[in-house]
Amino acid sequence: MMAGPEEKMANSEVRMANSEVRMAGSGAKMAGSEEKMAGSEEKMAGSEEKMAGSEERMAGSQEKMAGSGEKMAGSREKMAGSQEKMAGSQEKMAGSQEKMAGSGEKMAGSQEKMAGSREKMAGSEEKMAGSEEKMAGSEERMAGSEERMATSSPNDNAAAS
Repeated sequence: MMAGPEEKMANSEVRMANSEVRMAGSGAKMAGSEEKMAGSEEKMAGSEEKMAGSEERMAGSQEKMAGSGEKMAGSREKMAGSQEKMAGSQEKMAGSQEKMAGSGEKMAGSQEKMAGSREKMAGSEEKMAGSEEKMAGSEERMAGSEERMATSSPNDNAAAS
């Protein structure tokens, strides 16, 4: 049996409708694929932003580390300066102690001189006392001579001669 022209046309319309349905499905699939691609591109852009942020953080960390290194170097310089000051102070103290020792030696020398002067003075006083005793003895002898002269009369002298 042969199909009539109307049947053929109806079959053609059914085929066309099926094709349109398939095309619409393909269009929807394409639209879905495009959305997926757009989503993937957004994700990639987000990942790139994250990477850029990470690089910035790393750069910041490196700057901080460099700053810390500079601070440490500064601290070391300060410590070295403090140690130099301490060494200078110790030298000054040693110098002061030497001066004090020298002053002590001078004082000891002065005390020795004073002791020597006192001994000389004591010796001089002893000499003076001895001289006074001699003078007293001389005065006594003179007084004795005067007494003898006074007691002896001129006759005694004449008698003696």
